[in-house]
Amino acid sequence: MNETIYALLHRRSIRKYKPDMVSQEYLNQILKAGLYAANGGNNQFSRFIVITEQERVSGFAHLVCAEMGKLDESTHPYQANDIRRARKSPEYNCCYGAPVLILVVAPINHGNGMADSACATQNMLNAAYSLGLGSCYMNHPHWVAGAASIKSTMQQFGMREDETIYCGLVVGLPDQELPPAAKRKDSRICFVDSEKFGGADL
Repeated sequence: MNETIYALLHRRSIRKYKPDMVSQEYLNQILKAGLYAANGGNNQFSRFIVITEQERVSGFAHLVCAEMGKLDESTHPYQANDIRRARKSPEYNCCYGAPVLILVVAPINHGNGMADSACATQNMLNAAYSLGLGSCYMNHPHWVAGAASIKSTMQQFGMREDETIYCGLVVGLPDQELPPAAKRKDSRICFVDSEKFGGADL
């Protein structure tokens, strides 16, 4: 199997990490992969705020947890489980103890902000796996990006006033086995020219 395809099919989200820091060489390669991601109009608006000091990573995770706990489950049904976790345990760590947190920011009013940032994040997730590292996509910071405490902290980290958090990821050495892939749901691919390609076995 093609090496790139293999990585795409075998990467998994990791939620338990060793405290060891990622090497600067590997971190640079991951970030470079993000810089080369597809982006609308080649505007390259997305920027990466990289946090590697463990106290800052943990502090930001706890701040996100506090803001998550303030959300209303009825208006945020998709986030309900995480809202309940945040309320139940103030120590809930959405960064899972990873040594590196990368927050992807872009202009608030940029129509392609989420798409560009998600493409960059996916590139970095796959790059991390290819280097033998674990990673996990971070939704939580985006969900509470509008909170005053999050904005203030992010601006201290280098986010501009006209930007917001769209995506994020954590990276580190995995402290768990790779989980098995969930079974893929049926009927997610529709060949228009079914007589030509409809028999493909995926």
